[in-house]
Amino acid sequence: MLLRAVPEGSDLIKKLLLDHDPRPVYPQVWGGPNTIARALKSIQDQYSGTPQWSKTHERVSKKAVILASGLQDHTYADYIAPNWPDLRTEDLSAGYATWGYNCNWSGKGNTRGLPGDEKYFEGAWTKQNIQIGPLGSLYRSWLDGQAMPGDPADIFGDPELAKNGWCPPLSAYDFLSEGDNVAYLPLLDTGIQVPGDPNLGSLGGRAVRTSTSSNLWTMVPTETDATGAGLPDYTTNRWEAAAQNDFAARMQWTLSPGYRQANHAPYVGILSTGKVQAVPGQVLKLRGVSADPDRDGVKMHWWQYKEEGTYPGRAAVSGSDSATATVTVPADARPGQTISLILQGTDNGHFPLTRYARVMIHVVGSGHTG
Repeated sequence: MLLRAVPEGSDLIKKLLLDHDPRPVYPQVWGGPNTIARALKSIQDQYSGTPQWSKTHERVSKKAVILASGLQDHTYADYIAPNWPDLRTEDLSAGYATWGYNCNWSGKGNTRGLPGDEKYFEGAWTKQNIQIGPLGSLYRSWLDGQAMPGDPADIFGDPELAKNGWCPPLSAYDFLSEGDNVAYLPLLDTGIQVPGDPNLGSLGGRAVRTSTSSNLWTMVPTETDATGAGLPDYTTNRWEAAAQNDFAARMQWTLSPGYRQANHAPYVGILSTGKVQAVPGQVLKLRGVSADPDRDGVKMHWWQYKEEGTYPGRAAVSGSDSATATVTVPADARPGQTISLILQGTDNGHFPLTRYARVMIHVVGSGHTG
């Protein structure tokens, strides 16, 4: 049974999945995937048992990528997984640890953000930088005194919810994310997002396949910071400052009558051609470039995204805070392993904006560099 599927929505999804545009389609799940399941079932009903079914099933399975803020009904397990096992589905609900409300559900206190980033989730920052102007004033946060249309009161500041332990007391205007943006963030273009490979990180975090019977991916629980410490939810927390500044800069766009009166993101790139190959012990010189549309200065920084590569250790990077850096491939690296390096560039405009580039070093045997 496909619960409460929306006919107009399922018809549109079906039309997009069957059209001749070769680009992937990313259906968003902000509740349950029943409407998507209804579209897939309509395709199955139309083509199953026909000579076109095998190719249609294969083409749709490759074209659709479900990005879910949670799988909140049983249609994925009951229908999509067994009937469309090759269709990639990403359950990104773990991203709520960064982007879903400023409540600590364990009751151990109201903490959010990495050390130094806490301000981006506090009421004062939200009120000053987000809840401004005709569009920003529609943004809701805890205890801001505003009610959603149709609500009799500010349900986000309901004292009964706090008293019953649903959310500990908060300061006025403390963070209240849209929540379901965890399913949209993987598509934001910051220079390194690769929607076709969820094992590569981006603002939406990094995911791994967690099922052998279906193409289901979930977010990794921990990643390591620059000190080598494994941190819970670091796969999304590492981007929080950049994402919030991006949000604030975009809000300024709604208030600025001219292009030159607002900040815009820089371009960041790496001067390398094709696949970078190196042997163990080799020293590589990497050259980054940047350009800013507002002619702002751009601060460059290189860092190793350890989990994106298959080499399990750390690679030494010299000149990490300049456009040109050198990296030494560790002597114990083995042919076939990879090392991921990220170049980030942050401008010095109002609400600094950050963009990224990636280089993947492939370790080969002696005599095979290129």
